[in-house]
Amino acid sequence: MQDKAAKLIAFFKEAQKFRTIERKLWTSNMERMESDADHAWHICMMILLMEKELKGKVDILHTMKLALTHDLVEIYSGDELTFTKNKERARIEEEKSARKLQGQLPEDLGKELYDLWEEYEHVKTPEAKLVQALDKFEPLIQNLVSDGKSWKVNRITKDQIIENKRQHIENVSNHELLVEIYKQVLDEVKKKEW
Repeated sequence: MQDKAAKLIAFFKEAQKFRTIERKLWTSNMERMESDADHAWHICMMILLMEKELKGKVDILHTMKLALTHDLVEIYSGDELTFTKNKERARIEEEKSARKLQGQLPEDLGKELYDLWEEYEHVKTPEAKLVQALDKFEPLIQNLVSDGKSWKVNRITKDQIIENKRQHIENVSNHELLVEIYKQVLDEVKKKEW
């Protein structure tokens, strides 16, 4: 028990670094970049607010676990903008990071954490599809509240944005409310003159 407690304390200290990983998106006050922790919290809030519509389609607790941990590997691998990242290199780096995180926890918890990351990466379940769709949706909201700053700075076009989001909408086509939210937000994006 003492060894498990010590490993958990050490991991809690390491995991707080998640709050310091900056994403390539500005917060609404435009004074700082969004952190990975901000991003995970926002996705969890979305799940919470859509819980009634999601019940029976996904396991809510499992979905929350995926949302909270899907980017944890970025403690070591860092965050890259979806539109500019080398997907193969990122996959290799994230795999190394996932293994490093796994090795810091008691065996059962390390395996669970690694399995959650792998489930998300390979979009193996309805829960993973939902979290991945929300992961790609959340930056739309961030850009809308920050006047498209990230897209402007990185010269991302509306066509790139819409094409990037299309597949994720298809993956959650059985979630009517989320599809409607996606459509309304994309309509808002299309109307912007950025």
